[in-house]
Amino acid sequence: MATIEKSEHLSRYWHEQITAWEHSGKSQKAFCEQHDLNYHRFGYWRRKFVEQAQEYGDTPCSGFVPVQRSHPGSISGLSLRLPNGVLIQGIDQNNLAVVSQLLRQL
Repeated sequence: MATIEKSEHLSRYWHEQITAWEHSGKSQKAFCEQHDLNYHRFGYWRRKFVEQAQEYGDTPCSGFVPVQRSHPGSISGLSLRLPNGVLIQGIDQNNLAVVSQLLRQL
């Protein structure tokens, strides 16, 4: 396998592992133990992907975002502004599952 292909294969593999960890709800250490992954290598690749995301402006969310109240007469429901500036408006009980699924894909 050529060096570039090997690098891309490793990158895809670790991206899949990190995505699976993010959806698992487990600590990094517990996830690595369960899947027989090298914890330090996992951390290396996670940091690498975070740095790449920051470089391209896709800063990962810290879990906390500023909340702004809407003015009366504006669109009903909850609005969510993502760190990249995208605004999702009109979130309510009827579409909460769809919005949740969308955010997991980001």
